[in-house]
Parts: sequence; C-alpha cells; structure tokens
Amino acid sequence: MGKFLKSCLNGIFMGVKPWIFFGLFIPILFFIFHPFDPVVVFGVSMLVAVLFLVNKWKKEMPAAKKATEEAEKAGVKFVDIDPEDETKESPIKRFQNKFYPLLGSSILSACMLSCSYQMIHSSATQRERKAALLGLHEATPSGEGRKVALADSSAVKEWNINNIEMVHLADSNQYVTNSDSILSQETVDQMNAILNELDSIGKVKPAVVICRKLSNGDTYRTAVDLVNKYGIGSRETGKGVCIVVAYDQHAYTIAPSRDMEGELPDALCSQLGRNYLQPYLKNEQPDSAMLSLTQALCQYVLDLQKNAGDESALSALKDRGIFSGQSGMNMLIILLLCMLLGYYDNLYKWTKPSKKIAPAANLQEEEEPDQHEKHTVKSETPKPQDKGGHYGGGSSGGGGATGSW
Repeated sequence: MGKFLKSCLNGIFMGVKPWIFFGLFIPILFFIFHPFDPVVVFGVSMLVAVLFLVNKWKKEMPAAKKATEEAEKAGVKFVDIDPEDETKESPIKRFQNKFYPLLGSSILSACMLSCSYQMIHSSATQRERKAALLGLHEATPSGEGRKVALADSSAVKEWNINNIEMVHLADSNQYVTNSDSILSQETVDQMNAILNELDSIGKVKPAVVICRKLSNGDTYRTAVDLVNKYGIGSRETGKGVCIVVAYDQHAYTIAPSRDMEGELPDALCSQLGRNYLQPYLKNEQPDSAMLSLTQALCQYVLDLQKNAGDESALSALKDRGIFSGQSGMNMLIILLLCMLLGYYDNLYKWTKPSKKIAPAANLQEEEEPDQHEKHTVKSETPKPQDKGGHYGGGSSGGGGATGSW
C-alpha cells in the first residue's frame, strides 16, 4: 500500500510540470484573446494531442522496430527494463517507454487545460453577469427632469428615528417616506409600485426615507438604527434594505439587513449609489435619482434570484461533494491520470535517474511541509393598523454604503 501511495504521489508530482503550462499559461492566453466555450477548448486540445501522437507513432515506431530487428539479428541481447541505463533496452522498448508517458501526459494536459479554463470562464462569467445587472456606466441626467433646489436651513425641520414616519406600518402598499415632499407624488407612486414587486416577488422588504435634514447629519447611523428599531426585513427571509437620503445635507446611505448582505455587499451598494443616485442628485433631480435607484435595485435583486434558480440543479450537484459538475469531473480524471502515470512510471521505470544522482536507496525522503497554520437599537415593532404592513424580520449587520454629492 505504501509503494502504491508513493507511486500516486510521484504521478501527481509529474503532473505539476504540464499544469504550469497547460493549466495556467494557455488558459489565460486563450481567454485574453477569445472566451471560447470550455467544451470547445477541451475538444480542440484533445484533437491536437491525438494528431501529434499519431504522427509521432507513425514516424518513429517503424524505425525503432527495424533497428530492434537488425540488432537482434546481429546477436545483440536486450533487456526489457533497466532502471539505470536505457541503452541496454531495445530501440522499440525505448520508444515505448517515452511514447506512453507522452500519451498519458497529453491526455492529462488536455484535462488540465479544460479544468483550469472552465474555472476562469465561470469566474469571469459571474463577474460579467453582476456587472451587467448593475450597469457599467453612470446615468447621464438630462436637463428636462424636475429639479428641486436646497431650502433655507433655518426653516427646515430636523428628522431623527423617533419622528420619521414609517409609512409601510400604516399602509402595506407604501414604502417611501417623503418627509419634506421633496419627491413628486407621481414619483412616490411609481417607486411604491416597484418596491411592492421587490417585496412580494423578491421577498425583500424595502424602506425608503428622503428628507431635507437629519438632526445628527448621519445617514448611515439613521439607516442602521431604523433597521434595528423596526426590524426592517421580510419575516420569511429576514431580507430587507433601508435607503436614507438627506437631500440638503448631500448625503445618502443604502443599508441592507444582515440576511441581505450576501446579495448586497458594501461594494455593490456603493456602485448603486455612484451609478444611479449621484449623477442626478448633483443635477438637483431627486425624482430621477430615487426612481432610477429603485428600478436598478429591484431589477438587480430579481435577476439575481432568477439566475440562482436557473443554476439550482447544478448547485445541488456541487453540494454533494467536490467531484461533481463539469470542473469536478475534470479534477477527478486528472487525479486518476496522475495516479496511473505514477504507477506505470514505477512499474516500467520510465523516469531514469541521472548518472550524477545517488542510488534511490540513499536518497532522503522529502520532509512533509509544516502545517500552517455596533451600535444597536432594540427592535420594537409597532403594532400595525388594519391596512398596515409589517417589518420585524431584519436586523443590521453594519453593512451598506454611504455617499455624498
């Protein structure tokens, strides 16, 4: 058993060299010039390997066979295997001892190429999907949108978590608290319709607050405290998001609940704000800003859930273990090929020791490598009225993104 294990480890070591070239260099090079489908890459690489090996067999095998026959007729005695001197072996045996390792290495290299390329392709595809969902370019506001100027600071009411009205608790179809009537009623109605879809279909409970001025001037602290005080989030999934905009103070925060942070990490919240809020807010167009953000957020979450549903079958397979899925199958084949290469290398002595190397008995075995080693507010869910909605499923994990313009 120890000898077999040593042979397997030797085969894996033999596979390191082709992996550097076929598992790293070529896949990256392929992907830079053209993102081919991984199946095409594997098929082409296997075809090239087969053509190369067939050509080598046709060219060198007849010559080796002829040289062996002539030497035997001349009375030369050959051995099948000499672990230290391959010149004692017949020409045909020497050719076979070089061809068969080349055959195994070629198949191994093709599998490595396919496996590595599949991983690169999947990673890049996922990044492209997220980029497409969020949009790569900032919105370009036009001069036709409704503009709202800043107000006289002395006449502006200051808001905080105690006097901000959470309209959803009184009416389950309302999600936008338009404290100082900065947004038009038409915009508020459109946003409520979109956010209702996010709530009912996406199972994400949203809350939007836009006002002119906050008493503490801190949109992040206000958003986090609102999430914790009212438990902003779905009771089914715990997912929710709170958006707070202090218009006259030029600040905003997009804060997901703790259970929503996986789908809305800080970087994506920041990108949403940069792409959809800032361009319009700089142009004093709060209606366009809030509506574009609401549309983008809803579309992103629903598309993300749809893609997750489309990949549920593959995810189920992957959850069963590491050797599942296309990449997992390639990894299994690679491991088996490495073990076979090592086994047959030990059996037929394909790898000859150098003359300068001491006998195998005096070699020291390789040593095994060392083993390397918030501020919260207690949730108090108000009792909903007859037509009121409810929160109570979310809590803040401190995530989100704050921006200014």
